[in-house]
Amino acid sequence: MIRTAAGGYDYFYYLCDGIDNGDGTFSPGWVDYLAYPADQSLDLGAGFWIYDPLNASATYTIAGQVLPDATSQTSYAAGYNLTASPYPVAFNPNDVTWSGIEGPNWSEDNAWWNTAPMIMVRTAAGGYDYYYYLNDGIDNGDGSYSPGWVDYLAYPVADNIITSGAAFWFKPTTAVTATFSL
Repeated sequence: MIRTAAGGYDYFYYLCDGIDNGDGTFSPGWVDYLAYPADQSLDLGAGFWIYDPLNASATYTIAGQVLPDATSQTSYAAGYNLTASPYPVAFNPNDVTWSGIEGPNWSEDNAWWNTAPMIMVRTAAGGYDYYYYLNDGIDNGDGSYSPGWVDYLAYPVADNIITSGAAFWFKPTTAVTATFSL
């Protein structure tokens, strides 16, 4: 499943006899919902899902372009966006420059759980870890606060929570541009 520019999803299926070779034989391959050979490529940084009900323990190798430098810029629409880490290393969202993102203040009596921009990272157990962007999420140690990402207890994200190439959900409340820089 790949998210389209219009905000929907395109579905593709891997069939053992999916590609018509034109000579009465068929080869395995990816097809679209009409069984035509898939001709769509993944955009750099695009998230996608692979669901294999017959082989839940399968290992997949995805090959493609690695960022040529340490900076990548991605625009997101308001609402849920399935995206992927653009880096071959894990990173902390507080190390990313975010333009246009606006979060609530922590003091909003935990209403920020429902109103703050959010990142959802799938766990090994199949659930999600949730992180929220707050206008006053980072304690500067001098009585002032800076915007930043926090966990569900409002502790600043201190670890590299988004692993290399991992897909994650990003839900901004308005259109946002993220500049990823290492």
